Amino acid sequence: MIFLQSTNKIRALVLTLAVSLLSMMASAQLPQIDGKRIGKAKLTVWGFNIYNASLYSESGEYQPSTNIDDKLTLVIDYKVNIDQRKLLEQTDKLWKALNISASKRRIWIEQLSLVWTSIKKKDRLVFFASTQCFQHNGNDIGCIDDPEFSEAFLDIWLSKKTEGVECGIVILLLWKIVFSI
Repeated sequence: MIFLQSTNKIRALVLTLAVSLLSMMASAQLPQIDGKRIGKAKLTVWGFNIYNASLYSESGEYQPSTNIDDKLTLVIDYKVNIDQRKLLEQTDKLWKALNISASKRRIWIEQLSLVWTSIKKKDRLVFFASTQCFQHNGNDIGCIDDPEFSEAFLDIWLSKKTEGVECGIVILLLWKIVFSI
């Protein structure tokens, strides 16, 4: 009888520890997002949901080029796998559409190649504009040391100059994936 009670207590303890560990792991995967969500977008091409993105601001407002220091945070939840090389190429093409110089793009793409990895379905990439740092699935992965980077990176999603460009690039990306070009 005593052995049975001890076994039940051990099982209860193991179960409690397992639930606690799973809870800690789940909460550790998502970064702490400060501020209020001030916008969200979803990119869907040909019925494929590519990503969901949300922008957060400490003040709850967004004014282009004026509130980078307002702790803007961009959260991107990916719905497809994207190879690191293709992610970097797409980012470079979007910056080109924003008329960012080739030399500046080259420097940033080189730095991002050291920070970003390939994206898997259900991955979350978070960009903290005030610190110019990234998180991937809740893990700090690196920062870009250039005061112009935050605005340029946010412009990929927020500038009217990239509205049609991004869809076009995603269509080409899907075409290459589907038809293995």
